[in-house]
Amino acid sequence: MATFMLVHGACTGGWCWEKVVPLLEANGHKVCAPDLPGLGKDPTPPANVTLADNVEKLSRLLDKMEEQVVLVGHSLGGITISQLAEARRRKLKALVYVCALLPPSGSCGRDMTSMEPDTMFRLARQVSPDGATYTFARDKLPSLFYADVSPEDRYRAMERLRPQPLAISTTPVTLTEERFGSVPRWYIECTHDNAIRIKLQRMMVKTTPCKIITMECGHSPFFSNPEELVEHLEAIARDGHEGRHGLQAVHMVSSLGMLKLAWRLILAGRSTGRDRITPLRDAGAAGVSRRLRARASPALESVGRRAVMTATPRGPFTCPRARVAPAGPRARTWWRRSGRPEAARPGAAQTRARASGRRNRAPQTTPGWRRWH
Repeated sequence: MATFMLVHGACTGGWCWEKVVPLLEANGHKVCAPDLPGLGKDPTPPANVTLADNVEKLSRLLDKMEEQVVLVGHSLGGITISQLAEARRRKLKALVYVCALLPPSGSCGRDMTSMEPDTMFRLARQVSPDGATYTFARDKLPSLFYADVSPEDRYRAMERLRPQPLAISTTPVTLTEERFGSVPRWYIECTHDNAIRIKLQRMMVKTTPCKIITMECGHSPFFSNPEELVEHLEAIARDGHEGRHGLQAVHMVSSLGMLKLAWRLILAGRSTGRDRITPLRDAGAAGVSRRLRARASPALESVGRRAVMTATPRGPFTCPRARVAPAGPRARTWWRRSGRPEAARPGAAQTRARASGRRNRAPQTTPGWRRWH
């Protein structure tokens, strides 16, 4: 089970997630959908709210949570969750942008929306006389935010809208690759969005790469497609868990596989004699990485200084510590000491061609390694 924090967009409040929260909680998840300062039921005057106020309030909530959080931001909330990831990256499992603004470092929300000056979003915005807040023309709201929403949900949402603090859109974000960039990011694009059109969404994702999920809906998927949105959020939570812990699990499974391989070599050595061995280089050919072979070497060395023996079609070879075959200039010497025929060595033909002037020279032979006792 995961913990979600759902951050709303401009003019709305935590109430916009009222259809999503019960679905997530019914599946056993923990959900927090706070009101940002000056919006929803928060009593802060909107004209006094800054981006730092948003980050501070959400940071206090994050600090009280024991496990990492999937942080979801809708629309203008994308700016807040980006700056919050810079401040509290260790508390976050993933960032999810739901048709949200995603400005790069040094840019603000207004920079993003100005990339398409003729959009309905900019044409419908009405700034207050003091220049501290803005709202949207009421006759534009249905087609702007709630084009595919039922009339009942549309009416209830429009009645609860409040003026949006302008400072959230005009304050540039400060993001670094070490902090913000270390948190996995997903972007849920909404192809029928009239507020942040799909072209702008994809332009922002191209600038700040994210994993992309596509929904065929308008600007408010939490009203029009809450079930599908919940499915995507749960999939992201599972993917984020595997992304952080999957590598460790793969290493664990691979190390166990190497231990099993070592034990099979020991048993084969006891049953087939004491003059042959399959080196770990052959295991590497089967897809085992050099690092995992190094992890398995303590298990092999626990046998002692005796060589582990088994049969190999390439001829007799004794390897006291199951060392990996070297590469480069030492490869030829290693091959000779292994007791294998020179003609079978990779690159032997090239070596013979280079040594064509020394064909009359007596071949140098080196006895095989003595087995360690």
